[in-house]
Amino acid sequence: MGISVFLFITLIYYPNVLQDEFNYFTISDQEIIFYDYGDRYQKFKLLFLGNNAPEKHIKLADIKNVRIVGKNEIKKISFPLPFDMMHIYFMGIISMHLNPFGFELELVNGQKIYLSIARDRIYHSEDTSIKATEALNMIKQRMS
Repeated sequence: MGISVFLFITLIYYPNVLQDEFNYFTISDQEIIFYDYGDRYQKFKLLFLGNNAPEKHIKLADIKNVRIVGKNEIKKISFPLPFDMMHIYFMGIISMHLNPFGFELELVNGQKIYLSIARDRIYHSEDTSIKATEALNMIKQRMS
């Protein structure tokens, strides 16, 4: 039983929610540093290596276009009453998938990268929107 739960979490659950639930990136005045969620292999490296997983670096000058993608309003979730602990646990995850929000970067080589901030937006919507707009403006100013 324990092995099947581990396999379910490792092979199915985390690879599907990792980018939204545990996304981490930093934006400086020169570059963006982030973890690569591009394919399952990269996601497995993040699961098993944690903070030791390799980071990717993108110089702001290598960005051709950047925009915020997502909905302006947060779609609320309605629950059947009474709801159980499973609903409470998955509420945040469901909200993030119903309300995608993040940066879409298009690089000069044509590659597109999505950096999710959906989790922050669900829990701190006003603050995240303000900071995302500030970061977007900073990136646009420093793009070549």
